[in-house]
Amino acid sequence: MDKYHVYYFSRTGNSERIAKKLADGLSCPLFRISDDANWRGLGVYFRFQPYIRGQKTLRVLCNGNPDDALKIIVVSPIWGSHLTPTVQKFLSAVPKEKVHVVTSSMMDSLRGGEGFQSVTEIIGIRRNEKAAVDKLLTIFRGN
Repeated sequence: MDKYHVYYFSRTGNSERIAKKLADGLSCPLFRISDDANWRGLGVYFRFQPYIRGQKTLRVLCNGNPDDALKIIVVSPIWGSHLTPTVQKFLSAVPKEKVHVVTSSMMDSLRGGEGFQSVTEIIGIRRNEKAAVDKLLTIFRGN
């Protein structure tokens, strides 16, 4: 069993970039989380609302198995102060106490992050990303 797995969902590439840095720094597997929804364009804010409210469902795709790691790190953007619907559904089958959440956002904070092993918010991505990733690697390597 691996110590860590890193999973990510990314629409613009920011979360993917952070996830790759974490997986490379920890020498652990990296897995993409995707779905069957169309998140392209500026109207994404309106399109994700029915999923957050449970009015629509999506099919989550991921070739990694969280059961194969002691701890998992999930990197996700924040949409309307929430983890993306895709990540929320992925995490619904994973014990929260096993999960370290890393969020990326230009300006938003996460609501509903209770119960996870840890939550790290990288707000103002480009400005704070390197320091946040370096700090996380130091923490994760020490565990």
